[in-house]
Amino acid sequence: MKEEHEILLNKYLDGELKEEDLVRLENLLENDPEFAHQAEIQMKLEDALKKMNPVNAPADFSQRVMNKLEFTEIEFSTKGNKFFFVIIISTITIILALIPFLNFQSSATNSISEKLNPVLNSVDWSGMITETVSFVKTPSTEIFSLSLILLLGTILLLNLQEYKRFKNTIHNAENS
Repeated sequence: MKEEHEILLNKYLDGELKEEDLVRLENLLENDPEFAHQAEIQMKLEDALKKMNPVNAPADFSQRVMNKLEFTEIEFSTKGNKFFFVIIISTITIILALIPFLNFQSSATNSISEKLNPVLNSVDWSGMITETVSFVKTPSTEIFSLSLILLLGTILLLNLQEYKRFKNTIHNAENS
């Protein structure tokens, strides 16, 4: 059913349809069998809903629901965040401790490349692949990569733990 037809039908069911729109609705009901079928289903559903007696919830129902929501919010805001910040601070500390080592490795790599440059420039490289990767794999870059992988893995684990805790809280709330 098209959206404009659905809006037209909803306005009719709500008693908000103007005279010219009523003519459009009647034409649609006569000429579009699919729309007529959907309209019939919606009208029957609307009638059934109007005939139903409302169910009264207990007086303290809203308060009980709100109490459970507040408890859930408190649980999420205290446990996971402390552990997450400890992991982040530890990783940052490790990376900061490696900075002098990274600088030493980079200066050593530069001095080696400076010594090899005259030799490399004297060789005729025609016919060989001239595109090279300028990344030098050193222990410091490996440690940095491993630290980054460790950080990402920790974040993933924390998200999984939060999801499991959230799922258990929802399950407990449904059972009580």
